[in-house]
Amino acid sequence: MVKRISKTGLGVIEFNDSDSKVNVLSAVNLDKLESILTETSLNPNGVKAVFFISAKKDIFIAGADIKELASIRTKESALRLCAKGQAICNRIEQLPFTTFAVVDGACIGGGLELALSCDYILATANRKTRIGFPEARLKISPGFGGVHRLKERIGVKKAARLIETGQLLSGREAKKTGIVDRLISERTASDYKKLSGFAGWRKRSIPEARHEFDIQEREALAEKIVQAPAKNALSAFLMVTKYKNHTLAEDDAEHGLKSCAIIGAGTMGRDIAYLVSSTTRLTVNIIDVNEIVLKNARIYIDSIYREAVKKDILARNEARKGRDRISFNKSGLEDCDIVIECVPEDLQLKKQVFLDIEKKLKPDCVIASNTSCLSIEELGRSLTRPGRFIGAHFFNPAYKMKLVEVARAGFTDSITANKIRGFLQAMRRTPVMVKDSPGFLINRMLLPYLNEAAFMIEEGFSSRDIDSAMVDFGMPEGPIELIKDIGMDTTYKASMVLRDRCGSRIKVAESLKSWTETKKISSGKTVKQAENNTIVQRLLEPMKREAELCASEGVADNQEVIDLALLLGAGFPASKRIWDT
Repeated sequence: MVKRISKTGLGVIEFNDSDSKVNVLSAVNLDKLESILTETSLNPNGVKAVFFISAKKDIFIAGADIKELASIRTKESALRLCAKGQAICNRIEQLPFTTFAVVDGACIGGGLELALSCDYILATANRKTRIGFPEARLKISPGFGGVHRLKERIGVKKAARLIETGQLLSGREAKKTGIVDRLISERTASDYKKLSGFAGWRKRSIPEARHEFDIQEREALAEKIVQAPAKNALSAFLMVTKYKNHTLAEDDAEHGLKSCAIIGAGTMGRDIAYLVSSTTRLTVNIIDVNEIVLKNARIYIDSIYREAVKKDILARNEARKGRDRISFNKSGLEDCDIVIECVPEDLQLKKQVFLDIEKKLKPDCVIASNTSCLSIEELGRSLTRPGRFIGAHFFNPAYKMKLVEVARAGFTDSITANKIRGFLQAMRRTPVMVKDSPGFLINRMLLPYLNEAAFMIEEGFSSRDIDSAMVDFGMPEGPIELIKDIGMDTTYKASMVLRDRCGSRIKVAESLKSWTETKKISSGKTVKQAENNTIVQRLLEPMKREAELCASEGVADNQEVIDLALLLGAGFPASKRIWDT
């Protein structure tokens, strides 16, 4: 963190955290900022304006240091941290000259609180610019004065909605909402001379003393941060970050891979094709013997690229380049570096596909199956080079879900495992290594949970009550709605495979079969009712049982990996742990 004051009276305070990829308001950085503000306050003569900027690309300030927040054990410690943050933001607000926050990238949590303490916020329309308070997702609340400053800036209702939802706004959205005062170009944000054009803006008047509001904010955060929901959510954030940060450098991650083939142009195949083409430099060949399926895949991928541009997920030129990397064919495997199989979940069909394609592939081409529950050992046993065979189970929709289960057979070599891990990380997915066992990890825990929901409907519980209880618990959707999303037939077939491989411990609801045949889920007779907590406990009991068995059987390396998988693959709430239910 550095401070510069020009001869013309224009100052810059630049954030550049040398110990982190992002700028965070750690205790050390708060001390540094406090020293700079003290020095500036003592020598204000000639200073006309100060700009708070970041030296890091696509980052202003990413908030408080989550590690430090997670380490807080007492309410008193939390109160001290809040008091310090509030004092610094108050000092910025009270500086005798005009202050500007120049936001080009992430400005969230404590970063936004600091920005709000400036007279004006200038922000870019950079796609990486995100502005908001995500604290609600961590079961905490802003504690550096951001709550009342946001309310003063945009009004109570709009501020409350943004804080309660944890929504992050783009630069344009933040300007429309009233958080941002002026949109500027990325070039202006990094050009000191162009920023100097704003120096003539008047300093805003400071509202009346907010001492009472500061106390309320400190108390609210301190009360929440020592509770189990916040502790769990903060540790979940750190857990996800740890596994995500295992990513290799881009060139290493792609391991020299240049081309990918997707066998099967159905739902999973086309989603994976879009994911690969939009996040890596690999060319993608989608292969399917059915012309109609190929045509539909082409239409779908074109539409999803258009939607990505419309939602500002991809720039227009990025979308064009990504789409140009995809081709649709009935064949073409000779030059592939990696093949991902996405044909229907049928053991014999998949085995035949692998035997047919292997003779057409280069000796070092990786073969990955997207199977969700079939044995990798069984699928790859007949291959001439089984060492290059591995399981890579993506979740639906593949372009949104971050988790991918990677299952090694006993014969899978380490080169193949490293290649697939790097390939997935290049696509910004989180690979978890799992044992080649029935249902791998997620389906092993999820299918008994879904079947329990079906059993409850058979007994007379309503689907509405079942789903409502789990949504209130924190799941993104209820089990009955999830069965619809997965597909009744897919859920039933996968459940049968799991039962066949695990034995009588796995119970399959007869209603799943009838729903598959009628293509309709019964809503339940509603002759039974129960409190939400009772419904939740019953549904989670089989999930917890399988989680404990997965831990004891070594399906995953440890409980943390199981927690990570449930969070990213099943939407289990970050503020809770399956072991505590």
